[in-house]
Amino acid sequence: MIEGKTKSGFKYSIDEHRLNDWAVFESMADMTSEEPTRELQGTVNFVNFVMGENKNDLILFIRKKNKGMCPREKVQEMVTEIVESVRELKNSSSSQG
Repeated sequence: MIEGKTKSGFKYSIDEHRLNDWAVFESMADMTSEEPTRELQGTVNFVNFVMGENKNDLILFIRKKNKGMCPREKVQEMVTEIVESVRELKNSSSSQG
């Protein structure tokens, strides 16, 4: 399990095995698309697959911080921060081995 905390205080845990699934790579590729619909679908797929049971916690956390709303851009910001954090953790652990 990979655990972390975003700058805004959201605590997450991600099953490390999910990060190696092809669905993650597809969703990350879509998340960086210039096409808005594809970018949004990539974010939705990433949140659903990677966050798993924590998905609802993420949405509720964002709603609490945004007057009951869950803006798309806030979800994308959080997902980007989580991806970057996980990438850093994986890089630092692989360089230590």
